[in-house]
Amino acid sequence: MNKNEMKFAALGGGQSVGASCYYLKLGASHILLDCGVGINQGMYYAPDLHFLMREGLVESLNQISRVYISHAHLDHMGHVFNYAAEFLTPTIYMTEVTRELTGLQLKKTVKASRNRRSPDIEYLSEKRVSCVSFRQELPCGDYTASFWEAGHIPGAMMTLFNFDNRRILYTGDYSLNPTSWTSGCQLPGENIDVLIMCGLHARHPFVLQKNKDIDGIIRKIYNSLRINQSVYCAAFQLSKGIELMRRIETSRCKDFPIYLDDRIYEVVKSMERLNIPGPGQNVLPLSLNKRDSVHIIIGASPYPPPGRYRVVPADFTLHDNFNETISFIEKVNPKVAFIVHSPPARYDKGTVADVIEKNPDCQTVCVFPETGRVYNFENFSV
Repeated sequence: MNKNEMKFAALGGGQSVGASCYYLKLGASHILLDCGVGINQGMYYAPDLHFLMREGLVESLNQISRVYISHAHLDHMGHVFNYAAEFLTPTIYMTEVTRELTGLQLKKTVKASRNRRSPDIEYLSEKRVSCVSFRQELPCGDYTASFWEAGHIPGAMMTLFNFDNRRILYTGDYSLNPTSWTSGCQLPGENIDVLIMCGLHARHPFVLQKNKDIDGIIRKIYNSLRINQSVYCAAFQLSKGIELMRRIETSRCKDFPIYLDDRIYEVVKSMERLNIPGPGQNVLPLSLNKRDSVHIIIGASPYPPPGRYRVVPADFTLHDNFNETISFIEKVNPKVAFIVHSPPARYDKGTVADVIEKNPDCQTVCVFPETGRVYNFENFSV
């Protein structure tokens, strides 16, 4: 075995959205980057972890010693405790905010599924999760990991691996610019050899405007409020519920009362305990809603409480657009960029790779890795 060998494989979420999980081999170390779930026709599915055994990359999944969770969205962390309940070896690394949001989101999901065989999330979180801080360096045998703010949502992190004088950066989802809740990502200096990045819009050159979908949601809410119709916003992802709350607070809807159901209000209170600024005085728990004025409710259930409500799903993306994805790659300027979480466009109008290769100041070779294929870094002169 080559002690300096570096390999990569997408076990889920290669050129699609859902069940993001990526295998990274650094010498003798076997690593997972995220471990999420996908949804197909209302049914959850997990990443194909047993691919590693079928391909001879590991003899047992117990050889995986560490899992790094980028942020608290289900497609990136939804399967991690099911995996941890089955295999005793891996330590799970995430920020404290991600740990809190993950626990709340998974408890909500387990309750909704009524699955009696679901893992004990609180126990596994206490016993198996190791919380890390931004800019912390963590020695891990033959490599060192450090953690950098990714933006996107509170607690989201990028992980930088230093191995054999090479630097590998995994972004998960990120935001190049500040968001309602974050100051944007922190780039960990120069000389990145390999970038593994989630690029939702890397093949969508027509996606140029940031937040156009959440702006559309705000317009729908305001148009209802101004004709005295209350609005119920259904937020399947709890973090999207609080992101929408923050955006409403800074929009022309800000003078209307905003009520949060118990699950989302619990998230807000948890974030306040972690020193993340809370909402304004116009945001209240749903239990205080007297229904005597036009208002907004943000809830985790798809169904509104009794009453006359316009239902507006909190279905929006927090991902960077096409041009921002290009800017991110150009700023990092790695030798090779593996772009995952990147579904093909309906019509072939070009990709970020087509733009990057025309930039004489950017050395990057862009690769769109398919799920279920092993990539050897040596083939890319890394």
